[in-house]
Amino acid sequence: MTPGDRADLAERMVPEACHLAVLVHDADADAVAAFIRALDPDCVPALLVVLAALVPVDDRSPGDLLAWEASVPEAVKWRQMPLMAAALEPCPSYAAYRRHKTRGEDAEACGCGDAAREVWRERKRGKQQRGSEAA
Repeated sequence: MTPGDRADLAERMVPEACHLAVLVHDADADAVAAFIRALDPDCVPALLVVLAALVPVDDRSPGDLLAWEASVPEAVKWRQMPLMAAALEPCPSYAAYRRHKTRGEDAEACGCGDAAREVWRERKRGKQQRGSEAA
């Protein structure tokens, strides 16, 4: 699977991730279980990545993030477990470009803008190729 294919799969998982989030917050355990059982196993890794991308990574602990849910045991809910910082992708890269943009930093000086444009070109070529194969 090419990076463009992975990106396309992740993009297709965004609505699924949102649907699952709504189910987790508003539905019962049976509805969540039915959703999970219906998932294509090949899509689960992409769904996990998208869900992780939707979690705010700031100064809140996992206990704080779970505090909304009444069924989470108190021992877990209020435990102050710091999030582990992942190694940051170095410049120039698409991941670093996204980090710069999120922080309002200049992504051009370090070459991350060029790296992002190359990823976008590769994705576009992949979509065009898949479109011509389907025709």
